[in-house]
Amino acid sequence: GIAKDAVVVVLTTQYETLPMMSKIVSAMKDEEYQLIIKVHPRESLSAYKEKVDEQDAKNILVMQDISFTDLLPVSDVVVTHFSTTGVEAVMFGKALIIIEAGGIKNPFVQKHISYAIDDASDLARAVKRAVQERDSAERRKARETFIKQHCFRIDGGATERIVDVIRGLEKRK
Repeated sequence: GIAKDAVVVVLTTQYETLPMMSKIVSAMKDEEYQLIIKVHPRESLSAYKEKVDEQDAKNILVMQDISFTDLLPVSDVVVTHFSTTGVEAVMFGKALIIIEAGGIKNPFVQKHISYAIDDASDLARAVKRAVQERDSAERRKARETFIKQHCFRIDGGATERIVDVIRGLEKRK
């Protein structure tokens, strides 16, 4: 299960993740963090479990049949490559770490919304920094600006606003 007082790190996988899993597990297995690997639905759960089992990493869980939206509330840090899970993490004020692969620079990193690593063995250090700085004024301002520019408002009122737009369009007829 999930450790109660641990910092919970959720890693959402993509096809780039499996080749670097040995480094990820090695970096995180002896840390005080709880790492939850959320395997993409189109990937092999057993391949990820095998990588974790090879190093006997007791603080790492591998899951597939759980929604990311169920993991998000319990997470402190989200790690991904280039995924909508990064957007969701930012929207809900979670610290975000991007694993940059192949020289592709992520816009979250460029806008100081997330942290970046290009070597999976640096993950534990990046998690420590992200946890320490997640509530910094710079990160908070960058998140707020991103949400305002790309997500409008997170207030539960989207349906009402859409209905108002549709009604306004109907009145024009």
